[in-house]
Amino acid sequence: RLSLVGSEMCIRDRCKVMCKNTSLVSIIVPIYNVESYLIDCLESIEAQTYDNIECILVVDGATDNSFSIAKEYCNTHIRFKVFYQENAGSGPARNKGVALSSGEFICFIDPDDWVEPDYVETLICEQRKGNYDLVVSQTIERKVNSKNKIVATHKNNKPRLVYVSQRGCRDNFSAIMFEHHYLDGPVCKLFRASIIKSNKIEFPPYRRSQDMVFNFRYYKYIDSFSAIPCHTYNVRCDYPPQPGRGRVFSGYSEIVAKIYLELKDQLSQWNIGAECKTQFHTWAFWYLYAYIIRCVDANLPYEMVKNEPFRTIIDLARPKLVTQRVVRFFLKLRMYNVVTLVIKIINRLK
Repeated sequence: RLSLVGSEMCIRDRCKVMCKNTSLVSIIVPIYNVESYLIDCLESIEAQTYDNIECILVVDGATDNSFSIAKEYCNTHIRFKVFYQENAGSGPARNKGVALSSGEFICFIDPDDWVEPDYVETLICEQRKGNYDLVVSQTIERKVNSKNKIVATHKNNKPRLVYVSQRGCRDNFSAIMFEHHYLDGPVCKLFRASIIKSNKIEFPPYRRSQDMVFNFRYYKYIDSFSAIPCHTYNVRCDYPPQPGRGRVFSGYSEIVAKIYLELKDQLSQWNIGAECKTQFHTWAFWYLYAYIIRCVDANLPYEMVKNEPFRTIIDLARPKLVTQRVVRFFLKLRMYNVVTLVIKIINRLK
């Protein structure tokens, strides 16, 4: 089992809040083919310093021993419950977990990651400090080798942000979403269950990037936000990377288009679309760029860039990375053979 490195004592140093275990926190873990890592994850949850938790495990049609491991663990740990569904993706699995949850607050953990002992305590203490609708902590990226040993560590250090009104949250959405990427994934967050359930907020059934959609759908209804500089969540990065991680996913370009259009509509409703137009399209271009690179690697066409909304994304994006700027330049000129050549050169130089 991986040893847990103690996280910063920042929450205690800052406010000395004593968190009583009065609010039930539901921890939801979607599980698919993680038999090698699952016990590390579950034991880190069991070790939480905040006692009043329930952990809902949703096995998403796993074909390895993940379901058996989860069932055995639940037999000896009363705060853990396991459920099974046919494979539908992590989004529907999390939706099922939310529907089965009883907590006042909800947080998510991915089954190949693990959390610090004060993960929940840190989030709930900050929530109590300002009664925030959304609390976000920070991640530690851990490169782990085939012997389950940590070989490198990188802490993501994002700024402390606090907003205490709906207008403040919406006016600063661009910084939260596009600049600091606080809404990219569902982990490291404490959600208010009543907001999710009363507004019927769900993860869409996309096979990729469904996390951020849930997050910005939830963000639509919040009146307060707090991001804290405490590193509570360990992201497992296999080293060297497992083969297949960069494969092209069928239909991903349609998913990018759907996410872009939904978020564009939300920004328009908030009357802030024009104010963050460049950041929004630069953010969308990053996903388009990543998809094109994978297409080139797999010798697949990327004809969708000739159509909307991708033409608009290309026209309005202003990426800072030189490689992205060069690719965008030739995409804008519709010189697709040159784009392919440039990406192949970039990949050789990595």
